[in-house]
Parts: sequence; structure tokens; C-alpha cells
Amino acid sequence: MMFAYMWLSYFVFFIWFEITCFKINTLKGNNNLISLGQNIKNIKVKFRNSIYNHEVTNNTELKKNIENKLKYQIGIEIHVQLSTKHKAFCSCFNTSSLYKEKKNEKYNTDLTNFLNENILKKKTVNKIDNYNSEIENLKNDIEDNKKSETNCHGNYGDNTITKPNEHICNICVGEVGSLNLVNITAILYTYLICIILNCNLSKHISFDRKIYNYYDLPKGYQITQKEKPLGSNGHIYINGKKYNIKSVHLEEDTSKSFLLFNNLNKRNSNESIPSEINDRDTFNNDILLDKNKHIDDITNNYINSSSNNTNLEINSINHGVGINSNSDIKLLLDYNRCGIPLAEIVIEKGYMNIDDCINLLKEIKNKICLLGVCVGNKENIRSDINISFEYENIKYNRIELKNINSFTKIRNCIELEKQNAVKSILENYNNIKCNNNDNNNMSSDIYTKSYVNNTDYFLRKKEKYNYVHEGNIPEYKLNNKVLKLLKFYVNYKIKIYEDQIKYKWSKHYFHVFFNDPFLYNYFNECLEHIEVDKKVNGNEIGEDVNRMDEEKSISNFIVNTLIDILKKKNMLSKKILIKPKDLYFLIKCSKKYNIDKTFIREYLYKYIDIGFDKEALLEKLNIANNNIFDEMHNILKNILDKNIKYLQIDDNKNILNEQNFKNRIIGILKNKINQEKSLMSINYTFVNTFISDYIKKILEEMP
Repeated sequence: MMFAYMWLSYFVFFIWFEITCFKINTLKGNNNLISLGQNIKNIKVKFRNSIYNHEVTNNTELKKNIENKLKYQIGIEIHVQLSTKHKAFCSCFNTSSLYKEKKNEKYNTDLTNFLNENILKKKTVNKIDNYNSEIENLKNDIEDNKKSETNCHGNYGDNTITKPNEHICNICVGEVGSLNLVNITAILYTYLICIILNCNLSKHISFDRKIYNYYDLPKGYQITQKEKPLGSNGHIYINGKKYNIKSVHLEEDTSKSFLLFNNLNKRNSNESIPSEINDRDTFNNDILLDKNKHIDDITNNYINSSSNNTNLEINSINHGVGINSNSDIKLLLDYNRCGIPLAEIVIEKGYMNIDDCINLLKEIKNKICLLGVCVGNKENIRSDINISFEYENIKYNRIELKNINSFTKIRNCIELEKQNAVKSILENYNNIKCNNNDNNNMSSDIYTKSYVNNTDYFLRKKEKYNYVHEGNIPEYKLNNKVLKLLKFYVNYKIKIYEDQIKYKWSKHYFHVFFNDPFLYNYFNECLEHIEVDKKVNGNEIGEDVNRMDEEKSISNFIVNTLIDILKKKNMLSKKILIKPKDLYFLIKCSKKYNIDKTFIREYLYKYIDIGFDKEALLEKLNIANNNIFDEMHNILKNILDKNIKYLQIDDNKNILNEQNFKNRIIGILKNKINQEKSLMSINYTFVNTFISDYIKKILEEMP
């Protein structure tokens, strides 16, 4: 007890001593006591901020990590409106054939002339004149109706405006008893697209019905080609990367739809009206009925909007009938677009980035416009972009972006979907880590989006369709000759530019082939037998060949040798009767047996317009080189004997003008061959060696 009292006294004395001697001297005001609590509070704030900043830093790093590991496959469906004069299955005027750019119009005129002269067998001049007069009449009718304020107009390029539902018939709107007519020009245009995409062509032409009910489809079905597309299993190379083409088929387009708002005052005045709503077509914000009416494109049953949290549901749909009985919004349908021929290009899904997707679409658009099968305006080429995201072996719902007609919008939409996927992964990151090996998490659902802008879009779940055979349109079979002519045209218009880069042709080579399409087509037919020769004959006349070297040797032979023969025979390239495989055989033999060029020229001169047999060629090769050598030997000896006096030799047997003497002899030899119109070619190495040996022999005989 005594010890406890002593300890307590000591503790009290210590406290008193500290307060009295130290703390009193340091206290200078009441603020010091307040600042002590404030410092403690600041420490807590700094600690909390450090934790928050650490979390933000971790989230940023995690987001970057997810973006780097996120994989996405992109599949593309390209819808190309063909610029035929008439629609696909009726004789109505095709409004997508009105050209805005004269350059693209020229391509279409060239194609029309080629088809009329070689396949359709029509008089080109009359057809073009009639077509132009029809366009002029159309423009005159439009000018007469421009002052009308009650009509809703749609722009179709080249300042040409057509009234809605002007170019329609009973077939377009699907009236009972109407039968479809096949537009052969639309089929040929689709075949041309198949050829530029290196597709396997189907000679049999048949159609199917895609059955579904939608307000822009008056028939209740769409004519397409599900079972037998015109082209399949194609490919295209862009910057060295191969993209596979699943199919190319012909179908008909649907009608164009608009939402009509009767009273804009009920809408928020500060709200921006969407400039584009795409599920079927492009919005044109210049279309106005009058000051109190506005038209917006609509294409799906639902709209998800961040600015208007409203859902529009279509209950009853008729032309000019309101969406709901009490609604101020009406739906208008323009059937001018119904039945327009549409070529659908389906590109198989594969791993590609945004730049690859854009470059692929640009390349296909350029080739299609260069062929002349499409006008090339924004509303004429629309794309569906299918995106599948994958992260840590988990596949997410596939998103289908519908009918986008702008490269910039495609880039923005894909980037937006990528950011949405990253955000979704961040929100469910812990679940993904726990279930990253669970394959049951993979989803096969497909959702269709149609973006209005960067925030607003239509959204619906993609449904399956039923298909039946179209019995009202009989099956057709295309002639091999027609396919050959179409390939010929594609080679001439498209591939010649690719070959110029591939083979590094000079301007001379390019102009030779460009100015003579039949000769260029003959060159391509020769190339087809390079693979045939290696597979069938097993290199019977030579060693293993490099394909590129073989292709270059064929082009060199045609430009340097075959062209000269055609000039001397005064004949056109399309009259060459030597089969391409036989010409390639001749080129191979000339390399294998080192045949003199003179023999090749003489042989071609004799057989170019009648053709030759391989066996007969091989028999002549045994004696050809010896005969040509003897003939050249005799000619040179006679020239040297007559001109030896021009050789200057001094007393010490030194030749003073050896090179000048050789040049003189070669010049005389050239003139002699040209005067006699001989097909003999000069082997300068042989001639130079022969002259040197002749001079050496003269010097030895001198005393």
C-alpha cells in the first residue's frame, strides 16, 4: 500500500512538472490547440486521398490491360445498290441509277456498251439515247413540281429529286396476282462483283423467299438467294492480308420509311433532332414537309435514347397512319426503293482492327465504282458490321450494327462498342476472374443496333427467318461464253492496275496491255496454265519454277516477241489462234532447250493464225538450232569478207579501230535482215565472238 502511494505521488509530480516548465512556455495562443486537431484531420484526408488515387491508378492500369487483351472479330455484310436502268424484278425505273459524279457515270456507260455489244446484243447508241432522254424527261417533270409545297421529296443525287411512290407498279407493292420478271442486267452486274472478289461462280441461277413481316416490306417476303448464291468462297487481299468472302448474292431492296412529326412545338426546343437513324437507310435532314412538320428515318420497333428516355412502339403501320391513334407521329413509306437490285457481299468473320475494316470497305467500294455497277453515293452502299468481343476465353453477345453508310461513323461505332465492352468487363471483373475457365459463360445471342448518334440507338434482338424456294421465277443456266466475257471485262478494268504494281511493269508494258484488252486477256489465260503444267505434267520440260518469274517471262515474251509478229502479219490480237497453253509450252521449251530467237519468231510467224501441235514443235527443235547457226555463220562471213578492207592494222599487227569495225559489221547485218524482212534475231554475243575470231585468224595469216 505504501508503494502504491509513492508511485501515485511521483506520477502527479511528473505531470505538474511537465505542464509548468515546458508546455506553458510553448503555448502562445488558443490557435495552437485548434491547429493540433486540424493537423490530425489533414492527415486523415491525405490518407484517404492516397487510397483513392491508388484505386484510380489501379483501375486505369486495369483498363489498359483489358484493352490490350480484348479480342474482337468483325464480320461485314455490304449492301450495294446496282445502277441498272430498271429494278430487279419489274420494269420500273431504278432511282439508284442516277449518277452524281461524271467519272463514275463514264464507267457505267463503258460497262453498258460492253454488255450491249457482246452479251445482250443490243444497239448501244439507241439505248443510251433513250436512257438519256428518259432522264431529261424525269428532270423536266421534277422542275414542274418543285413549286408544290404539299409533296414530300427525297434526294437521289445529281440534284435530281423524285416524288415518293412515283416509280412503282403492282409488282413493287406486292399486289395479288403480280409475277416477278428477272432483270438479266442485274444478274450480270452481280456476277461482275463476284469476279472481282475471286469467288467460285455458280452457273445455275435460282431465287428464294425470305419470309418476315415488317412495315417496309409490302409483299411479306423478300426475294433473295439463300441456297444458291451467284458467288461463294472468294477472297481479297488488302495490304498483304487475306479476307475471305463467304458469298455474293442478288436480292431486292425494301421501301424507305420516315417518321413524320406533326407538331414540333411539343418536343423540347433545346433538344437536337437526330440527323440519322439507320436500320434500313440514311436519314436526310434536308427533307421537310413545311414549317410545322419534320421527317425522321425510323427503322426498328424500339429506340434506346439517353436524351429522351422513351420507347416508341409501332402498333399499327400504314402509309400515312399514325403510330398510335392519339399520337402526333405518323409513319410514311416511299416504295420507290422497293425492288431496287441489291448485291449483298458477306465477308467472313475474322480478327481485324478498325483500320483493317475501313481499308477493306474502301477497297471494295473503289473496285465496284470502277466497274460501273454502282453509283457510289452514300445511300447506295450500306454496311452491317457484326462484332464479337472475347476476353479471357469468355465470348460476349454479338452486336450487329445495321446499315451504316459512312466510314467515319463505322469507326466511331466500333470504337464506342469497344469502350462499352471494356466498361462491362470492368464492372464484372471479379466474376470473370472466378469463371474464366467456364465455357458455359459463352453467349450466342445476337443484338441489332442502329446508331442515331454517339448515344442514341435502336436495339432489338436478332430473329431467325424462314426461307422457301421462289417458284414463280424459273431456274436459269448461264453460258460459259458469257462468264468468259465477264471475266475478260473485269481483267481489263480492274486487274490490269494490280498487275502493273505486282510485276513492276514499265509504262510501255502497261500501255501495250491497256490499249489491247484482248491481248491482256490472252496473257491472263496463259497464266492459268502455269499451275496446270506443274500439277498435270509434273515439270516434264524443265526444273521447278518460281511462279512470279514464270509470269514475268510470259509478259516479256508477249510484249517483246509476239507484238512484233502481229505487226508483221498485220493482224489483231483477238485473231490469235495459238492456244494459251501451247504458247506457254513454247516459252518453256525455249528456256529448256535454249532455242534461238530466230527460230521462235519464224515458228510464230507461220503458226500464229492457224495454231500448232506440241509434238510437231518438239520434232523441229532437234534441227532448228543447227540450221539457224549455219545460216547466221554464212551471212556474217560474207559481210566480213566484203568489209575487211575497213579494218586498220599497223606494222606491229595492232588493230587501230576494232570496236568501230565491229559496229560497222553489226549495222550492216541489221540492215540486211530488215531489207529482207527476215525473222532472224541477232545474238550479239555470238556475233561479237565470231568477229573477234575472224580478226584473230586474219592476224595469224599475216606475214
